[in-house]
Amino acid sequence: MRVSYYGRLAEAAGVRSEEVAGAPTVGALRAMLVGRVAGLGDAAKVRALVDDAFVGEDHPLGDVAEVGFLPPVSGG
Repeated sequence: MRVSYYGRLAEAAGVRSEEVAGAPTVGALRAMLVGRVAGLGDAAKVRALVDDAFVGEDHPLGDVAEVGFLPPVSGG
């Protein structure tokens, strides 16, 4: 599946997206990536999207095309 990073997460990962396999849930995927992407581990602040819909950590990733991680944003 494709994993997309938004905002500061893309800078931390060094890429905007990458192909990743082997994670059964969003939480498992996050755990796989947290060592490489600074800030990704805070599930309370970094939201996960599966095929453009916000989901929780238990969401299964079976035939998912894309998972995105979106950090909090601010504007003014």
